[in-house]
Amino acid sequence: MEMIMIALKSAKNPLFIIITNLFSTWNSKILETNLRALRTSSEELRVQKNDVERRVNFHEQHEFMQRLEQVQNWMLKEEAIQTEVQDVLDRVSHKLEELCCGGYCSTKYFTSYRYLEIVAKKLKEVTALRTNGAFPVVAVPLLNGTPIDSPGLLESRQRSFSEHAIRHITNNFSSVIGTGGFGKVCHGTMNQNQVAVKLLSLSSSQGPNEFKNEVELLMRTHHRNVVSLIGYCDEVNTKALVYEYVANGNLEQHLSADTTREALTWKERLHIAIDIARDAP
Repeated sequence: MEMIMIALKSAKNPLFIIITNLFSTWNSKILETNLRALRTSSEELRVQKNDVERRVNFHEQHEFMQRLEQVQNWMLKEEAIQTEVQDVLDRVSHKLEELCCGGYCSTKYFTSYRYLEIVAKKLKEVTALRTNGAFPVVAVPLLNGTPIDSPGLLESRQRSFSEHAIRHITNNFSSVIGTGGFGKVCHGTMNQNQVAVKLLSLSSSQGPNEFKNEVELLMRTHHRNVVSLIGYCDEVNTKALVYEYVANGNLEQHLSADTTREALTWKERLHIAIDIARDAP
């Protein structure tokens, strides 16, 4: 079509003015429609982004989770494209008033066609971003991922909890499920999963160095007969270990028979001990 229009113009064909008026008017009508669609789609994208951001903030503030990388990248793209969309809306809306007057567009056909392409392209980009922003999950637990096996484990923040987080997990230490020379064990909830939090008493004989050594060893120990260590708190006034919760009794109950269960045989105990030692780093 552009080649035909160029040929007509170069030949100074009298049909040129009539044809350009018709096509420019048609293009401008489509452009006006697409501008409205772009503005609407942009607003819907903004609402979608606000909803995703609200969900992310909720998880990060209340469930000790971190946003997915693809969610963060999508949010950055949304911010960038909103700036681009606003620029297109401002420029094209202003030009649209100049393209046609009284229903006739004279020789503005090529200008209207160029802006029509710009708006259509940006509308397509916004639509694609809205489709890609349908996230069923926006965040993952901070403690997901592979175990840390590098030196200086306690310097990593991946499995480190603050005292505030420990209090939140245990509902301010409200549910004590066990005690010992080390301190007490509290029941807690994290990411809708049950956990057991072992709190080291300040009067315990275990010092800071022993606590750190225990954490580093437990972080590297993985065995079906040993509860997994999820994380730790190593603040001045709070030393705590966060374990997965296993409602299957304590060690003493498994080593000594009672009315509800038989004690582990010495063969079973030895087998478990050898397995753990073999799997330990």
